[in-house]
This record gives sequence, structure tokens and C-alpha cells, in this order.
Amino acid sequence: MPQTTNSGLPYALYQDNRRNSNHQGEWYARAKHLKTLTFEQFIKHIAEHGSNFTRADIAGVLYKMQDCLLELLLQGYKVTIGDLGTFYLTISTRPAATIDDFSVSSNIEGVNLRFLPSGKD
Repeated sequence: MPQTTNSGLPYALYQDNRRNSNHQGEWYARAKHLKTLTFEQFIKHIAEHGSNFTRADIAGVLYKMQDCLLELLLQGYKVTIGDLGTFYLTISTRPAATIDDFSVSSNIEGVNLRFLPSGKD
């Protein structure tokens, strides 16, 4: 799989080889993920970028942000974080024949955290 970058975003090219695809043989790009950083590694990275705040200050703010984001999402709010984008929840559900037949335990299959980028550069 050829690897390349564009404006610093690493990606790899892949060919659609699915037999039932309308686009079989065509080429696409996928984001290439080098590794996953832990929360602590992310905090350290922020602290090393010329911040006037200590790692402890940054960690405290980010842990509080995480707690409050989850709290607000579970209360039904969408949360926009600056130019980053908006976080919100969706529900995966199976239909019920009638409103009386609907039950949370039988029809709700999952809750999903979604993110919509702001679209700003």
C-alpha cells in the first residue's frame, strides 16, 4: 500500500477489491494513524509546546473538560469546542410496532458519541 502525505496529513492509498462494489478497481485514500497517544502523552505534548502552564494545570483543566463534556452530553446538550467542532450523542435503535411496544431495554441498541468538525482551517 503506497504511503504519502499531503500538507502533513499521512495517508495510504488502497484499491477497492470488493466483488459486489460499483467502484471495484478504483483507488481511495485512508488516513494513516501512526500511533495512539494516551491522555498523559497528550498532556505532556501540550506542556512542551511553550505553555506557561504546568503539566498538572493542563491535566486538571482537561480532566474537568472531559467530566463536564460527558455530563452535558448526557443531559441532552450538544457541545461546541471553539474551532475544533461539535460533540453530540445519537442513539441506535430498533423499531417498535407501536409506541406502547417501545422499551428502552428492548429497542435501544446503543448510544454513540459523534463529532462534527467545524470546517474551519
